[in-house]
Amino acid sequence: LTAIKSTLTDYLLNDIQTWMSDASQGGGRGGRLLRYYGTTAVGNLVYPGILNAAVHLLGVFDLLAHLVGIGAGGTFNYLIHVVWTWRRVREA
Repeated sequence: LTAIKSTLTDYLLNDIQTWMSDASQGGGRGGRLLRYYGTTAVGNLVYPGILNAAVHLLGVFDLLAHLVGIGAGGTFNYLIHVVWTWRRVREA
């Protein structure tokens, strides 16, 4: 429950402050919220996937593997949010 609340808070702060959302962004606030949760969920799978691959397949030191996994997950989330969650809809 705490993760759901914190993700909602993150979304609202990003939607209002960072992206300064308006009507030109697709799907309205509800659509963006669903895309945000979906993207964040996938990003939360990227991190452990990269971590496990780095440690078990490549033999990378644990701390370095964590840093690489966090960086990859964070980068994935940011890029997908830019191109999908807060995408602009072209006016016809």
